[in-house]
This record gives sequence, structure tokens and C-alpha cells, in this order.
Amino acid sequence: MIGNFQPQKEIRFILFSFLLLIVLAAGSKILDLYELSVMNTITDDLYEHPLKVSNAALAIKAEVYKIHRDMKDIALSESKEQLEKGIKEVNAHEKHVYIYLNLIRQNKLDDEGLKLEEQTKKLFQDWKPIRDEVIQAIKNHERTKAIAITQGKGAEHVLKLEVSSSKLNDYAHMRAIEFKNHSDSRYRQMKIILAAVGIMLLILFLIVAYYTVRRISLYVARNQHLSHVLSVIRDVNKLILREKDRQVLIQESCNILVSNQAYGNAWILLYDDSKCCEHIAGSDNSETFEAFKNKVKSGWVPYCIEKTAEKKSDHVLIENTKMSCLECPLTDRYTSKGAFSIQLEYNGKTYGNLTLSVNETYIYDPEEIALLHEVAGDIAYALFNFETEKNLQDQERTLRYYKDLYENMIDSVENMIFVKGIDFTYIVCNQAFEKFVGKSNQEIIGKSDYDIFSKEVADFFREHDQVMFAEKKGKSNFEWVTYPDGRKVYLFTVKSPLMDSAGNFLGLIGNSADLTEQKKAQDALYESEERFKALMQQSPSVIELYDLNGLQIDVNRAYEELWGFPAERTLRTFNLFQSDELVKTGLIDYVRRAYAGESVSVPSYEYDSSGLTEGRGMGRKRWLNTRIYPLKDNSGNIKNIVITHEDITDKVDNFQQLVQKKKELETILQEAPNPIMLHNEDGQVLMINHVWQILSGYTYEEIDTIDKWIEKACDKHNSPMIDNLANLYSIEEKTDMGESSIKTKDGNTIIWQFSSAPLGIIDGKRTVVTSAMDITELKKKDDLMMAQSRHAAMGEMIGMIAHQWRQPIAGIAMDANNMLLDIALETFDNDAAEGYAQDILDQTKHLSKTIDDFRNFFKSDKAVSRVNIQEVIEETFTIVKESLINHKIEIKTVYHSETKIDAYSRELMQVFVNIINNAKDALISSKVKEPWISIKVYEDDLYVNTVICDNGGGIDPAIFSKLFDPYFTTKDEKTGTGLGLYMSKMIIEDHLHGVIEASNSVYGACFRVRLLKKTSS
Repeated sequence: MIGNFQPQKEIRFILFSFLLLIVLAAGSKILDLYELSVMNTITDDLYEHPLKVSNAALAIKAEVYKIHRDMKDIALSESKEQLEKGIKEVNAHEKHVYIYLNLIRQNKLDDEGLKLEEQTKKLFQDWKPIRDEVIQAIKNHERTKAIAITQGKGAEHVLKLEVSSSKLNDYAHMRAIEFKNHSDSRYRQMKIILAAVGIMLLILFLIVAYYTVRRISLYVARNQHLSHVLSVIRDVNKLILREKDRQVLIQESCNILVSNQAYGNAWILLYDDSKCCEHIAGSDNSETFEAFKNKVKSGWVPYCIEKTAEKKSDHVLIENTKMSCLECPLTDRYTSKGAFSIQLEYNGKTYGNLTLSVNETYIYDPEEIALLHEVAGDIAYALFNFETEKNLQDQERTLRYYKDLYENMIDSVENMIFVKGIDFTYIVCNQAFEKFVGKSNQEIIGKSDYDIFSKEVADFFREHDQVMFAEKKGKSNFEWVTYPDGRKVYLFTVKSPLMDSAGNFLGLIGNSADLTEQKKAQDALYESEERFKALMQQSPSVIELYDLNGLQIDVNRAYEELWGFPAERTLRTFNLFQSDELVKTGLIDYVRRAYAGESVSVPSYEYDSSGLTEGRGMGRKRWLNTRIYPLKDNSGNIKNIVITHEDITDKVDNFQQLVQKKKELETILQEAPNPIMLHNEDGQVLMINHVWQILSGYTYEEIDTIDKWIEKACDKHNSPMIDNLANLYSIEEKTDMGESSIKTKDGNTIIWQFSSAPLGIIDGKRTVVTSAMDITELKKKDDLMMAQSRHAAMGEMIGMIAHQWRQPIAGIAMDANNMLLDIALETFDNDAAEGYAQDILDQTKHLSKTIDDFRNFFKSDKAVSRVNIQEVIEETFTIVKESLINHKIEIKTVYHSETKIDAYSRELMQVFVNIINNAKDALISSKVKEPWISIKVYEDDLYVNTVICDNGGGIDPAIFSKLFDPYFTTKDEKTGTGLGLYMSKMIIEDHLHGVIEASNSVYGACFRVRLLKKTSS
């Protein structure tokens, strides 16, 4: 089954099979070589032994015949000269015989051959005295005796020698036949072995080929099926993004799942809150499916859904529906296919079930099941979004209602309500405040007291505000204030610190009541309780009055508005010391402090007034800022306790919305298309987005500090983050940090372009956002263009090499001809040979130095080094000098600087070669009578400058803007690539951080290369 396909196991099997094929093939070749070695040994033995012995035996027989013939000539010789010549010939043939006998002895085959050799040698040695006797007889003028000896025992001895040498030859021939028979036998064995090995290799190859093709075809079928499934998932996701109707989404999802035959049948059942069938949709429109729907709606639970609910897993596989789903009307729809049912669950809630008919080939495939989980999860998430969107709409309507209610409430209050920020500017005010000040809301919001009131009044307000800001405690005061229209009013102002839920100070909230008339009455009736109650009732703040036993004895109208029930609900029944809610919120401790004589401000808290000891079922929850203080008589005795509340529920809600916006911002950063990192001056990484993790391979936990990131991923010798780390957190605007190589977690190297920008102070620490762009592919293109430029330069260099070699090669050829001529004239001696040899060596050294110069030019620099511009130029001359001399171009150099710079010397040479070659081509094409190229090196405060000029007429001003563009050239297509100046600009400006400029002088073109004296890493 494809579901059990294990790529690693299959690959190992195929590799093992091919390895076995290679081993057998190698073994076959080794066997061939071994057999060839054996055949070679047999051939060598045949040549070294029988053949040489046989030839030597025949040669001995021929030499004996010649000696015998010469002995006849000696016997018949008539002069001393003839005798001496015959003796000389006999001696020569005798030496030959001993040579052949020695050859036979060296190549003897066995004891029998040795015996025959010794016999022949003995006979030949015994012939020597007979020959000497004939020669002596001739010398004694006894010709008749010499002839008789020669024809008698001499001829007899020769016959014996011929017989012995013939036996030796026959023996060698017999041995040769034995070697041939052995060779034929080995050949027949080798044919049988090679045929058997060939058949084995063929059979094994056919087996491996069949298995490989079969597995690949199954794998292709599986991938094609998964491709269809992925296409279905994409279409479902697209549907989820665009469809806003819940039931249409379910129906269309079923249709998509069966659209390309990925699955045979699909239906989705949705639950309501009571887990009953709410809606069912499917890809089948037949009467059978309608019957199935009606049966489900009647309360029947399909077997697949029942099993899904019973199992701990969120899905169930039913391979044989005929056996398992007897009551299901859709059983016949699953012929040769299994049923797959999965719960549509998201965030702990089950929305329904998705059931599919799946080909039995893939029903247990883990990847198939994972993809189906993904489809179910996407549909469940879409259903969750529908539910969430509905809830959000309900909440939005509620929030809008309470916002309008809050604005109407504060505007309906006669007292002045205002809020100031920590910069002392007004943030909020009600209509009573606008009316009292005599300015509109737009004229007040964002302004300070100094923009609205006189300096005297503004100073008074600022002083009280600063005190409250410093103490961060609520303050109330009565104050006479002169307003812009000249009115003097007596205000009762309550100012409380405005805090967020985390306790951060945001500003102050003030409630001011114009108590001018009350003040006048209070002057007359200072201790009048009615005045106090009137003040309390008119206050926009909630005010509660308690006796010494904790019993509530009075409240103001704001109290009723705050809790939403009449004052009589709690008046004279509610007791502070009997309240469960005061204990629960911790407010009781502040109450006890107030009864002890202390004025206390309570931090923001949430209070529920509907409890049994409070409103007894009436009331609501509100967020409050509360101040509790004792009322004392002239003697300092506590008479009552006053509790004031500020309703900050809307502010808390606004803050929570602000928190939500913050989360949305974090989501935007996470989903940004470029890598992004937030980090602070303590070296802590606050966040990395998904793209950063995907491209680098590192999770946040692996690089949660800058040091870890640098250690794992950065090039310690060339990293913008390392180089700029000291000043990184002091930047005030976006800063481009350059590019750097990044080592990913899986060992690959990519190139990022970094930039950073300040985010301000977060949690008391300077924080920076660093973003990057992956420019790996762009760098590869640059490297390719660099290589093209190098190849183009190489073509020009080969022409220079050919020119520089022409003269040395001609000199070497001339020395060789002179040597041949001296030999022919027989005048060749040691002195002449030494002279020719030294000249050839000198020319060869020149050729070798030329090659070394060009090889060094094409070596790549692996690191930046300190170089002297003059030395680089002089080394450049070794490359181009011969070409310039050949075209009669004069070089003028002026060096006014010895300062060394940081550079890649070979790349800098390439720039100078490009500029000089362009100048040379311009001079040749313009046919200047006295062409020259001048080079001047000088320095200024920052740069070492190199100016290269010619007198070739200059550059057309119309092409200046395109001069350094890639593939732009003024030469023909055969000689110009358009990469020389482009690569020169890249080398100077990108690699060496310098500047290259082109201009025209009076005589021609000038190029200035400016390189920094000191560069950062």
C-alpha cells in the first residue's frame, strides 16, 4: 500500500541493489583483468622460454653451419690473409654461439632443457680442439691433413652439434605447444565465467529496474492524489475568506471536497448548543441523501458520528461500511471506499462533523489524515469566526450604547467635570465646564490652564495639580477663582489621580462645583448640615455619608446613577462592617483606616453592588476610584465618614481596547513579509516574527538574547549588528546597517540587508526594531556578473600572453636551429651548447614569469589586506605593459602617496586593468599620433586618490549617465561585454567602500578611484 511507503527504506534498498550491481560489475572487470594477466603471463612465458630457446637453438645451428663452412675455407686458403680472415670469421661465429648458449641457459625451462643445453655446449667445446688442429695444419702447410680432418672427425662433430641443437629446438617447440594448450584451456574457462556473470548482472538489473519503476509509479500516483487534496484545501480556504454566509460555506465546502474526484462523497452536520442537529449539507443531491437528512433530523445518530463521540481521538476510520453502517442510507455510496469522519472542533468547542468517502488505498495514510485534519480545522475555524463576529457585533452595539450613555451623563451633570493629562493639558470636559469657561470643546481640549485662564488663576491651578501629581493622591479643595469674564466664583474641586489597571499614572480627573452661593450661605451658617447635604447632592462624584457605626445615613444622586437603583435600597440598611463585598475587594481595610482618622485614597478596583449585603439583587459592577475621609468637629473628633467614588468603568474598557490594539500590532509585525526583531539595550530579544524564524531556522527560545543570535548566526568578522552594537540604542532615526552573511540553523548561508530604527523607551529600556531583507539571490546575480567580467578579462589576457610569448618562443626556435646547424657543420662544441642552453633557460624563465603574473591576477582574494596603491599599479603593469608597448603607448606615473589602504588587491588590479585597457582601446580607435596614459596617486584628508587619464579624445557626454550600467558598451559585440566598468564600480563602491568617477579633461577621458585611508570592518 502507498500508505506504508517508507522513502528511506526504499532508497536504501535501491542503493543496495545498485551497489551490488556495481560490485558484481567491478568483480567481473577484476576477473577480466586477472584472466588478461594470466594470458599475458602465458604469452610472456611462451616468448621468454620456448620462443627464445627455439630461436637461439636455430641460431646455434646456423652458426655451427657457418663455422663449418669457414673451416672449409680455411682448409682451402692459399694465402695468409685468407687464413687470418677465416680465423677471424670463425672466432666471431664462436662468440655468437656462446651468446646463444648463455641465452638458452638464462631462459631454461626445466632440468631437461638444462641438460640439452649443457650437452650442446659440451659438444661445441669439444669441437674447438678439432678446429685448432685444422688451423695449425694449414699454418704448417699440411693442407691435405687439414682437409682430411675437416671432412672426417670435423664433419662428424658438426653432425652431432646439429642433432643436439635440433633436439633443443624440438624440446622448445614441444613446450610452446604445452603453453598454447594451457592458454586455450584458460580462455574456455574465462568465456564460461564471463557468460555466467553477465547473465547474473542482467537478471539483477531487470529485478532492480522492475522494482524501482513499480515503486516510482506508486509514488507518483500518491503524489498526484495529494496534489488533488491540496488543491481542495486551497479552494476551501479561498471559500472561507470570501464567503460570509454560514450555510453557503458548509454547502460549498462539501462540493469542493468532491470537485476533482479527491473524495467520493462529503457531508457536514452542524450542532446547535444542545448538541442536536442544526443543519446538514452534502455534495449528494439524490433522494438517498434526502432520506439520510430526514433520518438524522428525526434524531437518529449515524454510526460514524457515534463512534467519533465514543473514541478519545477526534476522528474515526471505517474501512468496511457494509458491515459497520447497516442502518445508514448512504452505505452504497462507499463502494470500494472507506468512511472518514472527523469532528469540527476549535478552541475546545465542537461545531459539528465532517464525513468523507476515502479511497481504501489512502484511508490509513498519515499524510492523508493530517490533511483532512487541516481541512476540518479550517472549516471549524471559519465557524468559530462566524460565531465570534456575531458576538463582536453584539458587544460593539453594547459599547456604543454605554459610550453614548456616559457622554449624556457627564453632559447632564451641572458640575464641571474635566480630565488633565500628565502634561497638564485638558483631555476631556463636559458641557458644564465649557459653559462656565465660555469656550467650546475644541477650544479647550489640548490646551493648558495658561491658554484659557489668566496667569494668576493658571498658577493657582498648576500649583495644586503639581502637588497631586507628586503625591499621586486624590485632593479636594475649595477655591475662589476669577474667570476670563471677570466673574469670581467659589469652587469645590475634587481631583483624583487617573490610573490604568497596571497602576501607571495617566493624569488627573477633576470634579468642580460652583459653590459661590453656598459659600456665601456657609459664611452665615458654617456648620449647617443642609449646606453640606446640598453640596453633596450637587457633586458629580458619588458621595456616601456614614455614621460612627458604619451605617449609611446619606447618599447623593450620583450614587443612584452609579448603581442603578434608588437610594432607599441601601439607605440606613447598608453597613460597611457587615458587607461581604468590602471584604472581598479589600476595601474594608481602607474603611478602618478612615475610622482611625486617616484620609485614604483607594486604588482602582471593581465593585459589585448587587450582593445580599448591598443592593440585594439590584445594582451592577463598576470600576471605581474611591476616596474615604473622616468629617471632624472643631475639637478634632470624628463625626462622620465620607466616601466618594469616581466611575472609571468606561476608561477601563477603553484601556482594554487599547491592549487589544497592541495585540493587533504584534500580529501585524508577526505577519510582516520581512524578518523583524525587537530588542533592547540589555541585550534582550523581545520578539522575532515568523519570517525571521522561517528564514534563519531559529526559534525565539534559541535566540532570546542578542549574544545568542550573534553566536549562532552572525559572521563575527563581518556583521553590522556586531559593528553597530555600541551605538545601536542611541540612534534617533532609521539607520541602514549594510549587509551580512547569516548562517541558518541547517548550515546554509544567506545574505541579509539590515536596517534599524528606534522604538523609544519600553519598560524603562531603550528599544530598537531591526528589520532585514533577504538579498541572497541578488548577491548570486552579482557573483555571476563578476564571473562574466573575469571571463571577458581572461579573453583579453590570453591575447596579451600570446603577444608576450611570441618573442621568447622565436628566440628558443632560433637557438634550436643554430644547434642543428652547428651539428650539421660538425662545429658543435661544449661552449656553444652552454650558450644555447643558457639562452633557452632565460627565455623559459621569462615565459614562466609571464604565466605566474597572469595566474596571480586571476587568483581570488579571500581577505582584505593592507596594500600600497603604487605596488598594485606596478603589478598591474606586468599584465598590460607588453600590450601598451606593442601599440607604442607611453605610460606616465606620478606617486605622491605611500599610505596603505584596506583592499582586495586582486579586485583592485582588475579595476586598474579594465580602465587601462579601455584607455588603450580608445587611443587605438582614435589613432592618436603620440598616445599616452597618465597615472597619478595622491591623498587628501579621507582618501587615497588614483587618477588615470588618456589623450584619446574623451567620452561622449550623452553616455555619462549610462557609463557604469551593466552590459552597456561603445565597442562592437565581439570585443565589448559592457561589464568592465560596471564590475569596477561594484568592486570600488560595494566591496571597498570607495568612489569611482568619470570625467573629461582637455586631452581625453579621466577616471578617479577614491579609497578610504581607514575603513570599518
